[in-house]
Amino acid sequence: MSALAEDPSPDKSGTRVTPPLLHAPDEGRHATWLELFCDLVFVVAVSQLGRRLSSGVSADGYLQYVGLFLPVWWAWVGHTVYASRFDTDDVVHRAATFVLMLAAAAMAVFATSAYETAGRGFAGAYVVARLVVVLLYVRAWRHVPEARTVARLYILGFSFGALCWAVSLLAEPPLRYLLWATGISIDLLVPLVGGSVLRNRPLDTSHMPERFGLFTLIVLGEMVLSVVAGASSLQWQPAAGVAAVLAFVVAVGIWWPYFDFLERSPFDRSLGSGLTYIYAHLPLVVGIAGLGVGLGRAIANAGRRTLSGPDAALTGGSFALWVAAFACVQLVSQHRTGAGASRRLRSLVVALGIGIAIAVFGGAVPPLVVVGTLAATLVALVVVAEHR
Repeated sequence: MSALAEDPSPDKSGTRVTPPLLHAPDEGRHATWLELFCDLVFVVAVSQLGRRLSSGVSADGYLQYVGLFLPVWWAWVGHTVYASRFDTDDVVHRAATFVLMLAAAAMAVFATSAYETAGRGFAGAYVVARLVVVLLYVRAWRHVPEARTVARLYILGFSFGALCWAVSLLAEPPLRYLLWATGISIDLLVPLVGGSVLRNRPLDTSHMPERFGLFTLIVLGEMVLSVVAGASSLQWQPAAGVAAVLAFVVAVGIWWPYFDFLERSPFDRSLGSGLTYIYAHLPLVVGIAGLGVGLGRAIANAGRRTLSGPDAALTGGSFALWVAAFACVQLVSQHRTGAGASRRLRSLVVALGIGIAIAVFGGAVPPLVVVGTLAATLVALVVVAEHR
């Protein structure tokens, strides 16, 4: 898929004001350079969250990680879904996107201590990110009469969610975190409540899979960065070197089936509202990001006799989360049946079981065995996917 956009705006420079327009679901649009730039800023926030999790792997730490990952990811989704329907890449849209990117960068700055001393900074940055999207929908409501029901849904719903986060600026823990949870819950529920409205304005079956694929690719790059960091910390001791090679095989094994699926599977039906496809990508990217942290820690501890229980739970659980989400993405994106599809589904079920087993029992085996098992499992998944 080309990363260069087929810009629908008559002015390619982005210097004119071109009102939003409603794109057809079969235009075959591609990501713009601005969208790619925006992705990079959001992945900085994902990277910061990974560093936070790596510094203290525990059940509480993981819940905090997911609690911060949700608003970062949802801020990106809000802008991406808007752009898929209405973007003309004009100067107003670019300016709004730059403000959103600045808010995402601020979220990255405050993410590492959001539950300690920087909670207000993180919440304030998220409020700015949500207000940008709300104002973009206000603009769409003004200029695209046929999509006013969609715009109204998002304006009202996202405003209520942002209000909860804004009020949290005045609150102290634990009330602050309760308001965060309420706000993000409203944000996540708004599209689900308005599913029938959104299905009347379906998303682009080319642009949306590409956008989520690009975000997944950059998060996968963060996994490779974790592998490199874990290996570098031990100055390439033999065990760490072997673990790093196996971890790289894991990264390749995740990339191969996902992007082969994305390229080879023209969607058999319209994405419609795209809600299931969108929501399934949350556990998918959380799983990849968490697995990257787990692999980095496994490499750093490759010389030990056993992997710690929390590290095993993070590594195996993240892998299982990715497998389950990837299976869901495939099921909602196409409805093909046959021996090949059944075989791939069975292989994913087996891989899911292996991930769960590592999460439960991985603390009793050496780190090299854990990483090697994941690598072998993914090689098997690639072989099954390539067998037709």
